[in-house]
Amino acid sequence: MSDIGPSPPWYVRNADGTIGDPTAIPDGLLHHPVLEQRGLASKLHTPLKAGCVYTLKTDPNTHPLHVVKILDPNTEEVAIQDRLLHEIGRPNNHTVPAEMIFTGHPLLIMPKLDAVNCIYPQRPDSLSVFVDIMFQMVEVA
Repeated sequence: MSDIGPSPPWYVRNADGTIGDPTAIPDGLLHHPVLEQRGLASKLHTPLKAGCVYTLKTDPNTHPLHVVKILDPNTEEVAIQDRLLHEIGRPNNHTVPAEMIFTGHPLLIMPKLDAVNCIYPQRPDSLSVFVDIMFQMVEVA
């Protein structure tokens, strides 16, 4: 399934093989065929989780709105994400809408959610929002 890079995390390496700059974008992403084809490779910005999740900055005047997650094809992660995305319309499926890329190394492109107000902009600090989020987490488990 994977023809680009090993399983994550992917790090930029120094000439001696040690881990280099943790904020640098790894070659496996910069040269991923689908990201290059769509012009997204040049828009990779900063890591949210070095080696695994990187932001996409498509507009220089705004904060990054999307992320690219490097999936691990050696675990159930790809199959689970694929199944959840195919069942996104179910009322008990609280998966963030995303696009899974299978060409090359599997990736997930999804919205960047930094705070609860991204999900509940009208009342991010209310108790009912907290209870709703907790209920959704229990329901998924």
